[in-house]
This record gives sequence, structure tokens and C-alpha cells, in this order.
Amino acid sequence: MFCPTCHSSIGSGGLSEAARVQGAQGTDPNGNPIPRWSDDPILTNPPTSGDAYRGVNSPRTVHILELQQQITTMETGLGLVLTAFSPIDDTTHISRRHIIELRQAIERLLNVSGATLEDYFKLDSDGTPQTQNPILVGFGAASPQVEWIDVNRGEPYQNKDGVAPSTFTLPDNTVVNSPTLPSDVRVRAIHIEDLRHPIPAQAILTLLVTAPSFAGNYDIYNAKRSKGASFIDATKCHTGI
Repeated sequence: MFCPTCHSSIGSGGLSEAARVQGAQGTDPNGNPIPRWSDDPILTNPPTSGDAYRGVNSPRTVHILELQQQITTMETGLGLVLTAFSPIDDTTHISRRHIIELRQAIERLLNVSGATLEDYFKLDSDGTPQTQNPILVGFGAASPQVEWIDVNRGEPYQNKDGVAPSTFTLPDNTVVNSPTLPSDVRVRAIHIEDLRHPIPAQAILTLLVTAPSFAGNYDIYNAKRSKGASFIDATKCHTGI
């Protein structure tokens, strides 16, 4: 099964806490964990993934760690400069800085690949367009989505070094406004789900060409090199609140 909101693999779709841990149901043929993400879909009230997924899952440390680890794995496998993420553990408050850092890291990967944010939000891992969750549209999300939900580009924020930047630099040396989560907005489930989209397959293929340190087919979640003409049956991810 796939998450009704983010289209990532949720295995049996069971609601028990044990079944909703990343990898609790094994791996797919490409080695990707099932479920792909912990607490997927994130339970919300009102529900954004249908009444079966009504509940309350507060953003948790593991949600941020899984995303940080995925991006670091991709950057490492592609020979790119690693994003210096803010540390996080069970004693750390999840701040908007964690969300902003992940947004910027994803935008850097998209910049290298030539993909746009619309591609990122609209396409699954095979490059197939996915319909925006109609419940999100009812909450005011764009269809197709072309921007992060809750963003104030260029609003300064305090980074992990105590500096308050309002811009960041893309790999092509373009300086752009930071995709800042506004200071008056608390971190919500939608901000986590927004970060769970895959980099589309075509974007990764472009990355393989532009990153000379890496060759071969690429498992976007496990940084595996593989032989053969086929790409990967990567998990699919869209968005959620």
C-alpha cells in the first residue's frame, strides 16, 4: 500500500505503533525500508489522509533524522558537499531551523539536477505526475504545488551558528532567498510530509551525469550502485499536513 497523502510505501497500512516504524515490515526488492517513513501517514485531526488516519502524531525527532540521513546518503553517493545539519536527538526541540535546512538541501539537489520545485512536488520517483491530495487543496494548497507550504522567502532565521541569514547559495553559485518557515508558524506534520517527496527519477539520472564521482544506476534512498538498464522501483511520496 501507499500513503494516501505522500504516496510512499506503508506496507500493510496497519495502524499499530510497531507496524509504523521505518523498516518494520522489511524492505522492498531495492532494499528500501517498508514503511518508507516512520508514522506514515502522519495522523492528523482533521485528517488529511482520510478518516482511517485520524489522530494526532506530533512531529518527532525520528522524522527529522530520517530525512537528514536520506539527504546525507544521497549527497555522499553523488560526491556532493554535505549539508551541515543541526544536531537533533530526543532532548532537542524540533525547531523551524531543522525544516529550513532540509528545504535548502533539497533545493540544492534540485538545482544540480535541473528539476524544479513543481517537479519535486508533482512527480513520483518514476517521473509520473501525481494528483495533489484534494484534502490539501481544500486547505488551500496549490495544485500543482510549486512551493513549500508555509514559507516566507527571505525571512531571516537563526542558524546553528547563531547567524541570521536570509539567503543561501545553490550549487550553480546563484544566491536565492531562504525558504524560511515563518517565525510565527509552529512545526506541523505538513512540513514533515512536504520533505518526504522523492527527487524524481529523471532528476537523479541528471545528477549522475553532473556528479563525476558517481556512475551507474542509483538507489535514491540507499545510495546503491547497481548494474543493468532498469532504474529502481523507489517508494513514492507526495505531501501531507
